[in-house]
Amino acid sequence: MKQIIRKNRQILLNNGLILVVAWLTCLAIRLSFSPLLYLDPFPGVFLLINRQLKGVNGFLFIASQFFCFDYLTNALGIWTILIAIAYSAIEFGLNHYTRQHSYTLSNGLLYTAIAVLSFDCISMTIGPLFFQQPLLSAVIGQIPFTLEHLVRASIFTTALNMLLQQNKVNLHQDFSLKNKTI
Repeated sequence: MKQIIRKNRQILLNNGLILVVAWLTCLAIRLSFSPLLYLDPFPGVFLLINRQLKGVNGFLFIASQFFCFDYLTNALGIWTILIAIAYSAIEFGLNHYTRQHSYTLSNGLLYTAIAVLSFDCISMTIGPLFFQQPLLSAVIGQIPFTLEHLVRASIFTTALNMLLQQNKVNLHQDFSLKNKTI
């Protein structure tokens, strides 16, 4: 298993290393607790690693994120399972979309919007189902949160896209950073 190989000033990184770094980065962003720093990393990161996640690996990637985060923040509950399954299912479904389309900023933002809207629609039902919250109250409370979630996820996706374009990362093959040295 190759870790890092230098050839003609091109760096090829092992997919496993990328997945570990991506997983730890997502967890660090989510644990930051700073409203200014919390940019939903999942749609942007999925755009980056979707070719490396096959089948159940994407499900495990996201489910382990939610379980680890809720464990570290002492917030484990039935919602942990529901949210992990919801976001995992969204990732699995949208993974097929990204495999059929080239990576552009507009496709990335469309993917991000679909992921956020789908996730927030599913997660909105937790209050009415488990805590007897009125559905109208859940919908009205979800609207500003979803708008903010959409903006934050889009900012992260745009920033990640700019980073990838600057480094000319090819998302259709193994990760490569051209003309960069470590």
